[in-house]
Amino acid sequence: MKPRAFAYCAPRTLDEALALLAEHGSAARPLAGGQSLVQQMNQREVSPAVIVDLNRVAELDYLRATADGLLAVGAMTRQQRLVDAAEVRSVNPALTAAARAVAFPAVRSRGTLGGSVANAEPGAQLPLLLTVLDAHATIARQGGRRTMPVAALITGARTTALAADELVIELAVPPLGPTTGFALGEFRRGHSGPPLVAVAAVIELDAAGGVSAARLGVTGASAVPLRLHAAESRLIGEVVTPDRLAEVAELAVAQVGTGDGVLADGALRRRAARALLARALAESMAHARQRGGTEEQI
Repeated sequence: MKPRAFAYCAPRTLDEALALLAEHGSAARPLAGGQSLVQQMNQREVSPAVIVDLNRVAELDYLRATADGLLAVGAMTRQQRLVDAAEVRSVNPALTAAARAVAFPAVRSRGTLGGSVANAEPGAQLPLLLTVLDAHATIARQGGRRTMPVAALITGARTTALAADELVIELAVPPLGPTTGFALGEFRRGHSGPPLVAVAAVIELDAAGGVSAARLGVTGASAVPLRLHAAESRLIGEVVTPDRLAEVAELAVAQVGTGDGVLADGALRRRAARALLARALAESMAHARQRGGTEEQI
């Protein structure tokens, strides 16, 4: 199938793009990398009357450190740049790893960080990691801006809290400390599209080797990326044993509440989430010890 007819606008500045969205409202859709929107239009899942192409808005393509140590990423920054950029690896290597997990280079060279968040596809790796890290999004509309956590921005499968005339323009990502380890995992069938289930674990250790902070999440288990707060709390203050890791993974699985009869039903997603999270916890603990200069194993 091919998309229905639409008007095409290619602004060169953010102000021009916001003015077009304000003018056309819900009839318009912004186009970032196009990896999801174009497919949806071809299948006529969505049929916008106006496309506002952001690819000429150069001011939304940047990486920079903020005064408080965050990594600010412009919404039109390509995912492949997140893989390649030394400044991303030095501030938050988990973001590098999550970007590298997205599809393959041809997709990442077009896909953008802002587009991935705004599309809110269940199973997508980057929105999951940003949720786990408590990253924030800056959102702009004509005449105003606001900031909110990525976790609050994503409200459902392919739905967000964005109004029709708003754009995500920046993501602010916290750094990883020197004793913080991370691990990502995914379960998929085939090579196209996001994983059916993906997990992220970010663990920080104290001087005694105990867990001082834990951030865990799973996506593909519900309509939104899930932050596993109850499971995290079972790790804090502990020198973690294999039994505790298995207990935490089991606790997290209770939150897997979605599935389908074609790709992966609920039981399969729960088994995948349990195995992935147990592995990610062990790997993130080992990585934290390695980054902190000790090599003890669980």
